[in-house]
Amino acid sequence: MTDTRITTLFEMPKAEVMNPVRRIAGWIAKAQRQTPACVYLHVKEWQRYRGLSNAEAAERIGVSPISYRNWSDNRHWPNSVHLPQMAEAFGCTIEELFFPPPGMKQ
Repeated sequence: MTDTRITTLFEMPKAEVMNPVRRIAGWIAKAQRQTPACVYLHVKEWQRYRGLSNAEAAERIGVSPISYRNWSDNRHWPNSVHLPQMAEAFGCTIEELFFPPPGMKQ
């Protein structure tokens, strides 16, 4: 009989990468309790600002195009592990993802 167990190796990001994510997660939770519709990720705007297609952006972040499309359409929120990767892909900080890129209206 063969061993059919599936094992995966998942490496958590370093603490200095996750600290801003934890700070923002607390801020988001508080804001959503106060006004549920006030917190918004400007994923699509940053994608356009950088001149990327959906497939290119998804590849840079390391997720499937379907997951990325759900985030860019604000149907779902990305996992906090993906926020640093998203910020790096768009050349901004995690905090800047919550605001439109320079020169774009909110």
